[in-house]
Amino acid sequence: MNAREMILNHASLSVGDLTAAIDFLRGAMSGAAQLAKEGVVESVLRADRGVQEIYCAEGFSLFDVVQELRRSGARDEYRFFTRMVTKTPLLDGIG
Repeated sequence: MNAREMILNHASLSVGDLTAAIDFLRGAMSGAAQLAKEGVVESVLRADRGVQEIYCAEGFSLFDVVQELRRSGARDEYRFFTRMVTKTPLLDGIG
């Protein structure tokens, strides 16, 4: 089976507040890590814009949420996310 790349759909990241955004991202990264471990997906995440330009909650970008994820103690999820977005240019191959 060929592993697929993951594409970040910024519309699905919109949540009510920072706490909900952190919880959502923690769960998403935990699930994505498991899928990557099982070879279902590659551990690469592509998006059509940078993490500073994707807003998850009012006044908070995905970058902000990722930093809060790290501060909240979810270091494995934080590391997985940062490894994914630094492996390949985010915008590479996205139409």
